[in-house]
Amino acid sequence: LEGEPRLGPGGSWEKLARGSNGKAPAVLAFSTLPIADDAGDPQDWLTSLDRTLDRSLAQEEALKSLPCVVGGLPVGNRLFVDGYSYSGGCFGLALECLNENASLDPLVCQGSVPFGPWLEITGVGSEPHVITEIDGQLPKEVLLPIMHGPSVPGEGHTMAGIFVDPTPVFGLPGTSKVTAGLAQAALEGRPSSLVRPLHHFTDEGYLIASPLPEALPYAPGMKLQLQCHSSQHALDELRARAEHDLARHGGRPPDAMVMISCGARGVSLHGKEGVESRVLQETWGEERVVPSIGVFAGGEMGPVGLKSYLHGYTTTCLLIRS
Repeated sequence: LEGEPRLGPGGSWEKLARGSNGKAPAVLAFSTLPIADDAGDPQDWLTSLDRTLDRSLAQEEALKSLPCVVGGLPVGNRLFVDGYSYSGGCFGLALECLNENASLDPLVCQGSVPFGPWLEITGVGSEPHVITEIDGQLPKEVLLPIMHGPSVPGEGHTMAGIFVDPTPVFGLPGTSKVTAGLAQAALEGRPSSLVRPLHHFTDEGYLIASPLPEALPYAPGMKLQLQCHSSQHALDELRARAEHDLARHGGRPPDAMVMISCGARGVSLHGKEGVESRVLQETWGEERVVPSIGVFAGGEMGPVGLKSYLHGYTTTCLLIRS
C-alpha cells in the first residue's frame, strides 16, 4: 500500500480496500502515456491499483460486489489537478459505498462481436506485436478462410479478442475465492477478452496485430477469437450490457454515470454526436434522465474478469447508484 498516491483528508487505502457496507470500492483513474519519465506505463499503475483493491476479495466474509478500476488516458500530456499543472502523471478518485443500496459498477463495451473458432497462438516474432504461428500454421493461412467465411457477422473491421489472464493480481488464499470471483465477474457482465485490431499480414504470412500492454506481449499458448467491430455491433453491445446491468439491479437505473470513450468512437465511428449516450438513456427510460459526464480518451481502463487492463476502441462507464 505504500506505493499508492496519498488519498485526500481522512482517506486510507487499507480501509478502502476492505470495502464498506458489504460493497467493494472503485477507482476512477486517469493517466498520461507514459506516466512520466522512467515511471512506467499506465498498465503498471492499473496493476498496482489492482494489487491494493484485490485485498477486498481475500476477506473471510465475501463482499456483495467486486472492486473495479475505470478510467482513461487524457489526450495530451498536460494534467491540471487541484489548481496545479503537471507534465505527465496520474490522478483519480477513490470511491466507496456509504450505504447498503449504493453500488459502483463498471460497464465495458469494446464494440465488437466474436465469430469463428477459438484459436491458439503457437509462435511469435522478436517484435511484441508479430504473431508468426496460429494452431501450428501461418496466421494468414488460418485466418483468411474464417475472415471470408459464413460465420462473419456482417460488415465491420476484423479484430482479435485475446483471452488474457482474468485472475486477480493479489494472491488469494485457495482457489475457491478466485473461482467464485470469476463467476461473479461473468454474472456482472464483465468482458472475458481484450480486443485488438489486426493490421496486416506480412509477405511471409505473419500477422501484425495491435500490441497488448507493454508487460503482456503476445506469447505461445494464448487463446484468441476473431471479432467484428462496427458502429452497429458497438451499439448492440452497449445496449445489451446496459440492459444486463439494469436487470441485475431490478430495473433501477443508475443515479449518475461517468463515461470514458475512445476518441475513435463518437462521430468517427457513428457519424454523429451523442449516439452512445442516447442508447444508454433509451435503455434506462426517457422519463428518468441520468446525470452523466464523460471524456474522449486515447486509451480506456476497465476490467477483464478480476483484473484491470488498458483497452482501445472502447467505451468504459462507471455506473453509480446511491
